[in-house]
Amino acid sequence: MSSFMVDAAIKCSIFSSIMKKLLWLILIIATTAAGVSAQRAIEADTLAWDFRPEGELRLWTFMVKDSTIGQLASTVGKPVTVDGVSGRAIMERLVLDFNKLGTPMTMKIQSELWIANDGCYLGEHMRLNINDQNEELKLERAGDNLEGYVTQRGKGLTRNSLSSRAVSPTK
Repeated sequence: MSSFMVDAAIKCSIFSSIMKKLLWLILIIATTAAGVSAQRAIEADTLAWDFRPEGELRLWTFMVKDSTIGQLASTVGKPVTVDGVSGRAIMERLVLDFNKLGTPMTMKIQSELWIANDGCYLGEHMRLNINDQNEELKLERAGDNLEGYVTQRGKGLTRNSLSSRAVSPTK
């Protein structure tokens, strides 16, 4: 047998050994990732409140480049009933300041969001302050509709009724 054939056989054996180890490593990583993913999954019939209890605060910080331009604080509140449907209130406060980016704008938004136990939207009451101009939005489930109002330039109220048949929760 020539030395060329011996070298080729050794290289093939080394390559085969490396490939087997690589395949085992990929299999172990895939199995571990699948296990971690399964542990983080939420059952379909689980209430949102089972993994986000009353009083829990979540805080998000918004950054552009190295500058913090705002924060969103979200807290799960007390149980609510809207149009006979049980749910929870989620209080949110968003503050954004774009002045740091050279854009003269500040936004302050406070909202109480109402979510049914099955995750459907029940309505909300939002107060907005954009560059010191105040606006307000309030929507609430009423049968198969969302009814409410929104202010325009801080003056007057406009009554609105939006169809929400596609997201109507059961009582």
